[in-house]
Amino acid sequence: MFGGGSDIVAAADGGHEYSIGLRARQEPPFPRSLLWESFWEVHTMRPPAFSGVAPIPLDKIEWYARHELGFDDDEAEAFKFIMRRADNVFVNEIAKKQAANSNK
Repeated sequence: MFGGGSDIVAAADGGHEYSIGLRARQEPPFPRSLLWESFWEVHTMRPPAFSGVAPIPLDKIEWYARHELGFDDDEAEAFKFIMRRADNVFVNEIAKKQAANSNK
């Protein structure tokens, strides 16, 4: 689905400026490998859904940022922003695949 593993993170950060009070950056404020590994760890905290995939709860992302990674306020905000965007890409891709499969 996501070749090589960093596609979700690349799609999520996409060179956009972060609108969370940090200075604008062209690269994510964390190594992509950390973001990718963290995404799959936080992914396990996703609640069950009746159909499709439910988004990862923001409180789970916040908990992971602060307790597992030890991030301060600014780092946790940047991490949440990137994880939410990555999760949106993931959820939308799953929905597209399910829609395509239901049309067969």
